[in-house]
Amino acid sequence: MFWFLLATVASFGVFFGIILPELQKFRVTADIIAKIETDGVTRWQKIKLWLLGLKTPLSGLIGVLVTALPGALEQLHLVDFSAFFTADIALKISGAIMLLMTVTHIFGIAAAAKIEPKKED
Repeated sequence: MFWFLLATVASFGVFFGIILPELQKFRVTADIIAKIETDGVTRWQKIKLWLLGLKTPLSGLIGVLVTALPGALEQLHLVDFSAFFTADIALKISGAIMLLMTVTHIFGIAAAAKIEPKKED
């Protein structure tokens, strides 16, 4: 349980210490915040703009929850997940999520390359 907590704290540290500041720099460079605040943008477009750059970290979070959380909850004797899926199925799910993370990361890089940087006045 100690290692799970240590990995969780380290993951949150990396996310809030490295990923989020870099994502904020990307949003400023791509002028996404100004696009979100314009009047002609629909609610769905605003949600898509806010999620831009978060597909890969969210996929990773889902992967960690699907693979690690059932084992941690079983150790705490709160929930028995063996009726839902075995370790074999969790391994297949984590493999699919790693593939999803790779694909979303590649699409994210391609989308970021198409964005014109914000021009300084």
